[in-house]
Amino acid sequence: MRTKSLFACAFAAMMFVATGCEPEAQPAPGPDTEKPAPGPEDEKPNPDDNTGDENVFVPVFENGICVLEDGSVIVQSDNGIDRINGLLTAIETCADTTVVTTETKTEVACNNTFILQRNGRYYVQGKWVIKNNVVVKADQGEGAMPLIQIMADETGESNADMIRFEANATFKGIYFYGREAMTDALQQRMLRLDGQGNRLILEDCFADYCRNFFIRTDNTDCRIYLKNSTFRNMAKANGSNGRLVDTRGNGADTVLIHNCLVYNILGHITRFDGGKINHLEWTNNTFYNCGSNPEVGAVNTVKIENNILGNVGWRMASKGIEVNEETGEIEIDDAIWNVEMPAEGTDISNVNIVIRNNNVYNTPEMLAIYAKYPETAIVPTELSPGGKYLMEQGKLTYENNISEQLTFDNPGPVHYDFINMHMSDPDQPEENFDEMPWFIDEDELPGIIPGSVYTYGYPSSAQSATASTTGGKLGASF
Repeated sequence: MRTKSLFACAFAAMMFVATGCEPEAQPAPGPDTEKPAPGPEDEKPNPDDNTGDENVFVPVFENGICVLEDGSVIVQSDNGIDRINGLLTAIETCADTTVVTTETKTEVACNNTFILQRNGRYYVQGKWVIKNNVVVKADQGEGAMPLIQIMADETGESNADMIRFEANATFKGIYFYGREAMTDALQQRMLRLDGQGNRLILEDCFADYCRNFFIRTDNTDCRIYLKNSTFRNMAKANGSNGRLVDTRGNGADTVLIHNCLVYNILGHITRFDGGKINHLEWTNNTFYNCGSNPEVGAVNTVKIENNILGNVGWRMASKGIEVNEETGEIEIDDAIWNVEMPAEGTDISNVNIVIRNNNVYNTPEMLAIYAKYPETAIVPTELSPGGKYLMEQGKLTYENNISEQLTFDNPGPVHYDFINMHMSDPDQPEENFDEMPWFIDEDELPGIIPGSVYTYGYPSSAQSATASTTGGKLGASF
């Protein structure tokens, strides 16, 4: 646990104010028992320090913001003491208003673009609701991605949701870090879409650590676009939590995942559970060590092509062999592609599902675990009955899918001991897994520098290198 308590932080801040001194910028306390967590001023370059480079723009901040001539707003990094919630404050102060530029003092319309500093941290304390259409993006240049992190209040409480949205939002180059700044506790839920028809776009982003889900639709007709991004480390013990996109009960207009790395999550990549998604698209992604099998619930159009799925669906497959309580017969479910069977009388005239040119495989270590528990697990390989029915009706195309073992250049490790324990008894209590290792990290430090994380490239000699619909490689490329 961290030695610097919330009370100590608050007391220190009051002492600074009492003496009339400006608090020295520093990060909030971290999980280390010996010292505060490394922050922007520790192992990364200071975002405000451009000494020696006359060509680098140095923002001048007034009340935590620097307003550019085009109406964009650079938001100063929080320090966890006297600067917290700087991003939300900037949005609520500037969005959809007239602002005064910092350099020339000219009145301009805010263009609702908020720029976060490289190597900076932005703390989320209390309930955040973004009510304006905004673009939040990383500043240009090198350095760690701007980090958005939950932070407990003075009572030690933190909000279960990181950010809620009542309007459209686009994030570019942002790192969502789901460990609470004071206690290192996992964030329960990250992004929730509250407004009807909300649009959420993530490009070149990174999301790490959460228990329940990363994105949840709490209203209808939402549109979600995830591109060129990485999502990992999502789980709560051994349950069904740890979902990337959760649309249950509400559905969505669009869920698009393109050129993304998704690995080390226990829950669904996209969860339906009574919700309908008009358009579902997964293209050129690498899904690796994802517990739940790909779910295709009530939909109109689906495009799932050019993806790599390695060790996907094992948590669901562990219940692939069951005994029918009424007949006593053994029932086997070996479906990797869980396509929902349309209810009787459902109009399927507009349904068009395409699942093609994907590489689905399990590593030798995973296959050994399947073989070890033949009474409780079966390797998922085929379409569900609903998928076979729609294929017979000419509503589903299933072709050119392969199974090729790949050797990645720098993959994240897989905790096969966790999976082995799950397979040994899929119905055992979740608390049995509380101390089991699951999450993975390159250096155990908060902060992501592009190019320094796990990668999933593979040799050009592999079949997957030319197996896409266009003759190119399968999986994510970045």
